[in-house]
Amino acid sequence: MKIINIASSDNFEDIIEAVKESEAGEIVLVVPRSNRVFKSKNRVGQLKDHFEKVGKRVSIMSSGADAVENAKLVGFQIITGKGAVPRAKKLNRDEEISALYSEKSPTWEEPEIHAPSVVKSVPAATRTAGSKKFIVIFLAAAVLSFIFTVSFAFNQVRIRVVPQKDAFSVNLPIKVSAGITEPDPIYGLVPGQAVQFEKEITRDFASTGEKEIFQKAKGKLTIYNNYGSQPQTLVATTRFQTAEGLVFRIPNTITVPGATGSGENLKPGQIEVEAIADRAGAEYNIGPSELRIPGFLGSPRYQGFYAESSGNFSGGFIGKAKVATKEDIEKAEASVREELSNEIKNHLSGLTSLKIITEAFEIETEISPDSGKANDIGTEFKFVIKAKVFGITFNEEAVKGLVADYVKDSESKDILQGGLELVYSEPVLDREKQELSLKLAASGYTARPVNKEMIVLDIRGKSGQEVKDYFGSLEEVESANIYFSPFWMRSAPKNTDRIKVQVISE
Repeated sequence: MKIINIASSDNFEDIIEAVKESEAGEIVLVVPRSNRVFKSKNRVGQLKDHFEKVGKRVSIMSSGADAVENAKLVGFQIITGKGAVPRAKKLNRDEEISALYSEKSPTWEEPEIHAPSVVKSVPAATRTAGSKKFIVIFLAAAVLSFIFTVSFAFNQVRIRVVPQKDAFSVNLPIKVSAGITEPDPIYGLVPGQAVQFEKEITRDFASTGEKEIFQKAKGKLTIYNNYGSQPQTLVATTRFQTAEGLVFRIPNTITVPGATGSGENLKPGQIEVEAIADRAGAEYNIGPSELRIPGFLGSPRYQGFYAESSGNFSGGFIGKAKVATKEDIEKAEASVREELSNEIKNHLSGLTSLKIITEAFEIETEISPDSGKANDIGTEFKFVIKAKVFGITFNEEAVKGLVADYVKDSESKDILQGGLELVYSEPVLDREKQELSLKLAASGYTARPVNKEMIVLDIRGKSGQEVKDYFGSLEEVESANIYFSPFWMRSAPKNTDRIKVQVISE
């Protein structure tokens, strides 16, 4: 069984910590009536739930009515002073503790009192007043005896030490490599991870320009040679004419293959080419049609050579129309590039466990040929951009470890990780080697080492003022908070097991 004295100033977390530090499975908490935690039923209930979860059997002893009542309501075992040891019977410390706080207190036989054979007669009123006075004196003595026993049997002190801090700053070259799995503090190497992905953004934009347009229709023609087995050359600008008289020209010289087979098995040679209307206008926006070569008119070739439009001709126009201006294209490109950049950043930010140096990433962008161009006709145009992204990421904890090793080797001090600041600069990416070189500027604080074992030995048995003066003399200590228990005690116990020192930087 472990007895833990709770101070008046102890909060909820202090009580949890005190029980946590004890290795005992059964614990008695001695609670002063002024402790605020035990004045709240809800907080007492939370303590009960926590102790049950961690497997601690905790009982409560207190002179405070609120503390006892709240402890009873939530199911704590209550220890009373009914089994207190009579002062006439001497026990060693362990026996006394067991007698005071065990669930089943020992009982003691009261000494037999023999009355004398002759008793002087005393008035009843006098006897009653004397009895009351005797009871008051007896109870006061009992209370003082209990306080004295608890104070010296269970005296305890807890000290929270804040070590003295020293500022530091270092500049180190580091290299992040995707080819290693463990940090190398000697060469400043940190394990990295290669990241590679692609993004594509496609958006439609409104055309703001207006222009008088004289535009010729364009389309595809399939030209057939049903004349003979010999190939036929057709020079650039050769005309093809519909039955309605609409003329289209081929922009380049071509050769139409000769026919194969003969008779009923004759198969005409054929070739597909681009053709452009001879004039601007919407009437040249024709559907599937058959066309002939007017230059062969009057010869057998006129019937032997013909063409068919394989799809609709389009684009023919005369008049004012909406067109994409140069400014429209530039604004569209800027907008799409910004959106692409945000998409890349969002993708990288999803790698939450890794450190991302955005400037070190290699981004290759390409504008699709399908994107709109200046003077393209239409109320809107499309803009498409693609990006390929490559970079090296790393776990920053590995970098912190390198800094800690460097500082410890050079200054023989431990750094405080909470205040460590890391600034990276001059990134150089080697895609082929999958390495990232960086300049690192690290700054923060180191904590001077504090010898807890020495402190415990030095302050045992000292008064509160002596303990305070002691910590004021330690150069490695910035401040120390001292908590005596029970709260009325103002000296450290001689038993070192009852002195607990916590270094806040740990």
